[in-house]
Amino acid sequence: MTDEPLPPGFKELLLRKRYSHSTIVSYTSYFREFMKYFVGENQCHQILL
Repeated sequence: MTDEPLPPGFKELLLRKRYSHSTIVSYTSYFREFMKYFVGENQCHQILL
């Protein structure tokens, strides 16, 4: 798996919500997989908003 960059603040949000380390690892991994299906970074941000 390539290390796709996450949207700014994504990991910090999970930390603020006090998610466990294993949950953060899982969520970031799945989110990177999700982002692979979209051409541009802007498209992902539009979906999340």
